[in-house]
Amino acid sequence: VRLSLVNLYLHRFPDPDVFEYDTLTSEERWNEYANVILANPPFMSPKGGIRPHNRFSVTSRRSEVLFVDYIAEHLTPEGRAGVIVPEGIIFQSQNAHKQLRKMLVEDYLVAVVSLPPGVFNPYSGVKTSILILDKSLARRSETIGFFKVENDGFDLGAQRREIDQNDLPRVKTEVVEYLRRVREGDGIGEFMPSTGMVVEKSRVGEDGDYNLSGERYRVSVVTAGRFPMAKLGDVAEYINGMAFKPSDWEQEGRKIIRIQNLTGTSSKYNFTTRQDILEKYVVKRGDLLISWSATIGFFIWDDDDAVLNQHIFRVAPNEAILKKYLYYCKDQISAAITENVHGNTMRHITKGRFENIDIPLPSLEVQREIVSEIEGYQRVIDGARAVVENWRPGIAVDPEWPVVELGEVCDVINGSTPSRKEPRYWDANDVPWFTVNDIRQIGRRIDRTQQSISKAALHESSLRLLPPKTVLLCCTASVGEYAISEIPLTTNQQFNGLVVKQEARPVLDPEFLFRMSAQFKDELIRLSGKTSFTFVSGRVLKRIRMPLPDLETQQAITRDLTAEQSLVDANVSLIERMEGKIRDVMGRVWGES
Repeated sequence: VRLSLVNLYLHRFPDPDVFEYDTLTSEERWNEYANVILANPPFMSPKGGIRPHNRFSVTSRRSEVLFVDYIAEHLTPEGRAGVIVPEGIIFQSQNAHKQLRKMLVEDYLVAVVSLPPGVFNPYSGVKTSILILDKSLARRSETIGFFKVENDGFDLGAQRREIDQNDLPRVKTEVVEYLRRVREGDGIGEFMPSTGMVVEKSRVGEDGDYNLSGERYRVSVVTAGRFPMAKLGDVAEYINGMAFKPSDWEQEGRKIIRIQNLTGTSSKYNFTTRQDILEKYVVKRGDLLISWSATIGFFIWDDDDAVLNQHIFRVAPNEAILKKYLYYCKDQISAAITENVHGNTMRHITKGRFENIDIPLPSLEVQREIVSEIEGYQRVIDGARAVVENWRPGIAVDPEWPVVELGEVCDVINGSTPSRKEPRYWDANDVPWFTVNDIRQIGRRIDRTQQSISKAALHESSLRLLPPKTVLLCCTASVGEYAISEIPLTTNQQFNGLVVKQEARPVLDPEFLFRMSAQFKDELIRLSGKTSFTFVSGRVLKRIRMPLPDLETQQAITRDLTAEQSLVDANVSLIERMEGKIRDVMGRVWGES
């Protein structure tokens, strides 16, 4: 506010009408209204939330909710507003957010403009949108316009470097045209914005959520198998990379992109400073690359300019196809490549056969809608994956807690593998037999196993049947992997079973031991030594130390981590659902469903 005053003074406004007060907690100017409000209000609420007065229509302690409520309620009958809001306002499911959106849709909102993530970098990476409010228009209109800015003329990195792509002029033109049609009563008619869509208010409110994400209301235009087919060679040029020799590699310069760099099997790049490389071999950020030898894969390059190695195509699409549409055809094209590959050890496809593969080719407008629908699902996947990959079941250890060795509170029982030469050990499904593959396929709570053994194998070998709530800890090869059994089972020799001793049960909850096992990995790797074969003996395992708070504290920690785990698991399920939706979209394009 004070900067605004200084700015007005400098522009020769000697007595500006600017007042400084707390709009959320003070009723001092509640009865004052404005014709136009432009605002980028604070997104963050202080710890514990705001303590607002009781004149707001929406009950909340979230500052972003209250600011938008305040702005909407303080427009004159002909008042208009433009408000930048975080994504929470757009789709969060808390009652206050839904109540606010309902109020906006019914009485204030005429359009939503979605901005790219990172437009406020480097100060904030929050994804934002602009709400366009017009009290008079909103009450006359039965629709809301949803518009999307993909590029604003700058890249989305911390430096915000200028780029060629800029949707802002086109979005502005279409927003203005939409508002003109509503204002003049012309009706929407054939108006179909290329940067968004127009949605009936009744549809926005039909499920009571009043979600303001335009992608939610996009109607897929894809009908199974109804598109003309085109050869890959007719829609793009495929430029194979250069054959760099090891003698060409340097320690600086531009990166040389090899297949292993794209697949992630190697993070080490070779470099070149050569200045005679043709422009067609230079890869820029956003280019589509296809590896066609050994590993078949589609990749979008997301780094600085680099140089292409052989066995990788850089794709240069023509005007008939969108690069991202071609990218999303990757599964079907990869399947077609697999049918046409040569070679037993080094699989590859010839360029001629590759260019002869057929793909469906909708109009550019339909391609845009297909890509937009898929990217809506992909954004959900990216957000959910960030949760899954970054969550760690951390336990804040109080230095006052007592510390014990595992051997003091647990029996450590090693597993083994019954002889494969005895078919009768493996011809019955009497006893579950656990291996590390069960973690990969089932998860860390083991209620079944992929393999079983017979009772004879159990009785005639060194195996012991482990009770439910045994913590299973891998001490060789995949050192540090862990799980907990929900059923009686046996294990192979990679695992030791940690069974809480009878006398320790009043002080150690197996579920807490399971959660603590996530903390053991670094120590186990250290203890396994630096040999090529990693191994931690049961004797060494017993000496690992762990904190032992009282049982009530253990159970409270377990409850918290279990609640967090359920949220992570929900995100895993969400990823699977969204990936299924993407497959369904492309399946319809290809006439597979």
